[in-house]
Amino acid sequence: EECRAKKSQLQSAISALEKAVRTEHGLLLINRPFLRSKLNAVTAEHTKLSETVCHATLENVKQLRKKEERLLELAQKIAVKEKLLHACLEEINKKRVDAIR
Repeated sequence: EECRAKKSQLQSAISALEKAVRTEHGLLLINRPFLRSKLNAVTAEHTKLSETVCHATLENVKQLRKKEERLLELAQKIAVKEKLLHACLEEINKKRVDAIR
């Protein structure tokens, strides 16, 4: 009698577990399209952000290259002016030496 009671309890517990599993499985099946759409949305947003970051980085590199080119141009102009200044100073020194003589 006691065995039958335990067997009945076990069968009830097993039935309850099976029902719970079926219910959970059903909820997962119902939620699967929603979860998939959420995953797709997150993936799309991630891709969009990655592209934005990549584009921004490329724009920054382009701007930095333009600035670098401008600095090189300025450096060249400064070098030319330094040469002219140096030539002028040499000329002044020659005239000073000539004036002393």
